[in-house]
Amino acid sequence: MKYSKPASASSRVAGAIERLWALLLRPPTAEEIALETGITPETAEKLAYKTTKETRWFPPTPETKENAEEKLAEALICAARMKGGKPCNWVEMYSDDPEIVRVGERFLKEHPGMLPKLSEDGMKVAWPPETLRYLGNDYQPKDRSRGALRRAY
Repeated sequence: MKYSKPASASSRVAGAIERLWALLLRPPTAEEIALETGITPETAEKLAYKTTKETRWFPPTPETKENAEEKLAEALICAARMKGGKPCNWVEMYSDDPEIVRVGERFLKEHPGMLPKLSEDGMKVAWPPETLRYLGNDYQPKDRSRGALRRAY
């Protein structure tokens, strides 16, 4: 039996930062890193700063978190619409937002368990509990009807 050396705390934190950043679409908080690695938030923050050169980590601002949560939710909703084909005009709904479609495709492939359940018309969603852990709230889809988008311009 081959003995493998346990990963150092710094490398566990760097790995957690990389995984969480890809999942959250932003740098994780010290608390999120701590949850992922099983260390205290204070230790997680110290180690995160130590790995900054490697990970490019910085503590996210509330605005960064809010923007990323909205982008994550919209990408997951887009992925659920791709998968379910509802509403039938979902492609048209995202014609002005190719970034959400690209991120949605990635989540459909890599994290299908995070996708919400869609209502019959595809306009309301129910989130899996694990996804709510990352979103922080019961996000509902933006109004992407053509009239609503035009009014925004």
